[in-house]
Amino acid sequence: MFLGTGVGAHSEITPASIVNTPHLVNTGKAVPKPAPRRSTDDLETEERNRGNDFFKKGDYEGAVKSYTRCLGINSRSGVAFSNRAMAYLKLREFGRAEKDASSALEIDPAHIKSYQRRSSARVSLGKLRAALRDLKTAENIDGGGKGLAVEIRKCTEALRDAVKRAPKRRIRVVGVVGVGARNPNEEEEEEVVLELGEDGFDVADAPPPVPGKAKKLKAPKTAYDFEKTWRSLKGAAGEKKRYLMESVSEGLLCKIFSKGFQDGEIFEGILSVLDGVRGEAEIEKVKLRVDDLSRVKNVDMLCMMADKALVSRLVKRCFGEAVPAGVKMALLS
Repeated sequence: MFLGTGVGAHSEITPASIVNTPHLVNTGKAVPKPAPRRSTDDLETEERNRGNDFFKKGDYEGAVKSYTRCLGINSRSGVAFSNRAMAYLKLREFGRAEKDASSALEIDPAHIKSYQRRSSARVSLGKLRAALRDLKTAENIDGGGKGLAVEIRKCTEALRDAVKRAPKRRIRVVGVVGVGARNPNEEEEEEVVLELGEDGFDVADAPPPVPGKAKKLKAPKTAYDFEKTWRSLKGAAGEKKRYLMESVSEGLLCKIFSKGFQDGEIFEGILSVLDGVRGEAEIEKVKLRVDDLSRVKNVDMLCMMADKALVSRLVKRCFGEAVPAGVKMALLS
């Protein structure tokens, strides 16, 4: 069929023209299908694995970039936050490490590695109490893993050393302690002196010694030895008690302080520690220490300056109504 000639005219369509037209020929080849869309889970896993590879090679900056891209795919990936925190630790960017570990724990509050990583960051930032809390929380979740026990021991020792080295400041706090003994309608107030470390915490709140073999405290040979050791145990009431009850034998206090106490605070500190001793098994030792103190040269003057309620309570708890004459004269007169 002829449809016309010239520019713009239609040509005659014949079987031959169809065969000779390349774009209309069926070559028999399959048309390629478009690649299937990958899930966000797959993309996230691939990017995270890439970050892990960077980390293993020591390329911590590359690892941070990969974990950041991973979070761009899934902003609720706790593992990516935790892994990036570890990379930041390696780069010594402790503030960012702490923040990422905290983000990981908001997503998964039971992720033990995130507690450990945040603890490491906080140790480096000087936040030792918070670091120890993280490790204790992780230990409770883990059920007491051996690795965590080692970390807790190191962190506890670091905290105790920091408290000991920190500059102190003393403040006086007046607080209500109970109903008045004379007038039930009035409340009694007590003035308490707190010794605060640099971080604002009471020095007495320093963690107790790490469980294990206790440091042996040598028996003092002189008053200077006793005072030096006593001051080194500042804030550690349990250690002071052990020192008095185990290292200081019967009769030793009145022997080494034969010329009297030079420091009234140490004398009163001894009374306070002895007053805190509980248990029938130890009360006999307390009696002996009180008797020793009563024979120290200037004890009567010291008792005049000491807390009279403390002295009276201690003597009464040790001897009841049958107070030896020497003790009564020295401590209660």
